[in-house]
Amino acid sequence: MNPIVKRLVRLEERLTPKVNERQLQIVAKLRERRCRRLAAERNDPYEEVLRESLVEDQRFIDNYRGNGTLADVLRYSRRIRLEAAATRTPD
Repeated sequence: MNPIVKRLVRLEERLTPKVNERQLQIVAKLRERRCRRLAAERNDPYEEVLRESLVEDQRFIDNYRGNGTLADVLRYSRRIRLEAAATRTPD
C-alpha cells in the first residue's frame, strides 16, 4: 500500500500546475491596464471596474470544469459569452 501512496504523491506533484509568480504579475498588469481603459471609456471609477473584473474572473474559475488547456479555456469562455448574449434581452 505504501508504494502506491508514494506513487500517487509523485504523480500529484508532477501533474499539479505550478504557480509562476512572473506569470501572475503579467496577468495582474494586463488586468490593471484593461480595467483602467474600461474605466476611462465608461467614466466609472477604476476600483469599481477592477472589482467587477475580479468577480467575473472568480465566477469563471468557480464554474470551469475543463482539462485546463488553453484551447479548452477559450472554448469555455466563448460558450459563456454566447450564453450570456442569448439571455440578454434586446433594448
